[in-house]
Amino acid sequence: MMPGEDSDDSVLAPLTPPQRRVFLSSVFQEISPDGGTQGYFGLRRTIYDTGEQEGVPVWVAEVDREDLGRDTPWTKNLTACIEVLIDSPLLIVILSHRAGRPVDLGELGSAASSIFEVELFHASQWKVPTVFYVVRGYEPAPELTNLISILRLQENKNWFVLDENEIERHVRSLLRHFKTGTLAEDWALRAIPDRLSDGKSFAAVEQEIQSDTLSFIGRFGPRDRSDFNMRRVDRFLGLARKEAEGGNNVDRLSYLWMAMRDLSIGEAWELARAEKWVELCEQWPSVAAWLGLHGPLNTGVSAAFHTQNDLRSRGFFRDREFPYGPYASEFYSMGLACETPRWQRRRFAAAVQLASRHTALHAHDPSGALAIRASANLRLAWLGRPWLVWSALSDYRRVCRIREKIGADNSVVGEALVESAFAEFQVARFVPWKRTSALARMREGVALLESKITPPRAGFAVRAKRKFALALEQAGFRDEAEAQKKGAAELATRYGMLGQLRQMRDR
Repeated sequence: MMPGEDSDDSVLAPLTPPQRRVFLSSVFQEISPDGGTQGYFGLRRTIYDTGEQEGVPVWVAEVDREDLGRDTPWTKNLTACIEVLIDSPLLIVILSHRAGRPVDLGELGSAASSIFEVELFHASQWKVPTVFYVVRGYEPAPELTNLISILRLQENKNWFVLDENEIERHVRSLLRHFKTGTLAEDWALRAIPDRLSDGKSFAAVEQEIQSDTLSFIGRFGPRDRSDFNMRRVDRFLGLARKEAEGGNNVDRLSYLWMAMRDLSIGEAWELARAEKWVELCEQWPSVAAWLGLHGPLNTGVSAAFHTQNDLRSRGFFRDREFPYGPYASEFYSMGLACETPRWQRRRFAAAVQLASRHTALHAHDPSGALAIRASANLRLAWLGRPWLVWSALSDYRRVCRIREKIGADNSVVGEALVESAFAEFQVARFVPWKRTSALARMREGVALLESKITPPRAGFAVRAKRKFALALEQAGFRDEAEAQKKGAAELATRYGMLGQLRQMRDR
């Protein structure tokens, strides 16, 4: 199985939902007030106090985290803010004076991105409901205007131009409604939209896998910058690689976004810059998959593949093998997100087709693609093609045999055991003795995965434990199920596996 995939038909009881805490966007001069901005910081403090009065916590960086500021490494400031934002069910943005200062990289100069910008980027990815307050008389600077255009912020109806006293009253009313969970319809509160999320996905598999509609190139360039610096790009890509080795997918995506913004400065297309685009869009799919960014999203997995297609058309990506397997994984995940059976069948059938192509090209070890094909066929079986169950089970068993034969790592073998046994558990709903055998195999697989958890394999351990917990719960072993579920949540939180966390919390 590839990152971000799934194959279960039902889900666990939800975890404890995140605290109903409001996030106030980062500040002018990045968390450190000065004499010219005291009024603005006073408004922020007023909003914090209003939250306390109304019983709704409002997270304000300079109040809740006094250790943050200009004297703190920008990476620490960024991580602290984003960690809170992605777990908050409401974002309030105040636009006054200027919104965020580009991250200062010392001798490398200023980045194209500010912490405030990265917050808006993440809010658009996680669909965090957002309210914008513009202090009357404020005109956004050109770069903020560009960002507003990219994210379609001003098209939202939750955009208010008010003076400071009106903002205070408006926020109080908002928090009161938010506390009761009954926001009035006239608030029109909704998430920041993804401007390319609709009408940008093709039904025909050949057309979709050749598309460059969602390519990053040419869409995210800063308007008022011409000082392209390859070393800044290298810095962000290096930080992303470091997070891949031992850290957090959320931070990794932040750094990749910042690398993309800097790569987009200017229009020159020398080979060195093209190679950085190649590295960016090779890193992007895995992290986006674990974060659950599937489908025709502005900056999701598909967008990274479309960027690869764009690079191929420019002559810079032709020496890479076409990613039939990763595309199969993405089509499978898109099928899970589709709302209509017609589109579900269409996407799962495409996943089968693409996984088969990958299998034909990798005779030595086609196990990853076979696992995708098995999962997609099992989904198609539930959607009215029951004869495909046997093909799916056959592929799952073949995956186990291949990985054992080639001496694959315990974690990889364990993953295959869990996937195969979970499928057999679901199929054998009315055959108790087969369910008992499947649970034993899942227990063995989870133990193999847990024998050595490394950052690149952490997501597979999370998914296996979550599925094992689901099977245990269905079989009536609720205490053991709860322990597995808790362990999965702890791992997912530690490594930023938001897609897995949301499956446990929201379904």
